[in-house]
Amino acid sequence: MLSNYASTKHYLKAIFADRLFAFLFIVFFDYFAARVELISQIWEIGKMLDINERQTNGTTILDLKGSVIMGGGSKRLGEDVRRAVEAGNINVLLNFSAVKYLDSSGVGELIALSEAINRAEGSLKLSNLPPKVEEVLTLSGVLPIFDIYDDEHIALESE
Repeated sequence: MLSNYASTKHYLKAIFADRLFAFLFIVFFDYFAARVELISQIWEIGKMLDINERQTNGTTILDLKGSVIMGGGSKRLGEDVRRAVEAGNINVLLNFSAVKYLDSSGVGELIALSEAINRAEGSLKLSNLPPKVEEVLTLSGVLPIFDIYDDEHIALESE
């Protein structure tokens, strides 16, 4: 009888251990799968900012595509605008039509760029702001300091 009990106990331990392992595996798998999904979403938002530069009637137009955030996008935007200003292109229009997101780092960079361009006696204009970008600028309380236009052509015609 004792050997029967011992073998049953051993069998139950094996089943329990397998089920516990399976349970823990599923829990950890779900946990890490959720983290991978979250990281993937953050990666999509934080993809590098693509900037296409063009010139029209003495104004440098930068078409922005992606996210203006810490860790790449805001830094790249600042570098490109500063390079244009150093080259003598002091009138800059930023076209936000393809921008997905703007964070506080991007807001700070826009303020710094505005100040740098004002010191050079140029102008910084923003056009085609998506609702999310406009909301971030509004909540940050900096929307009034920028010249904002719904359309690129209207921005180019304004003084």
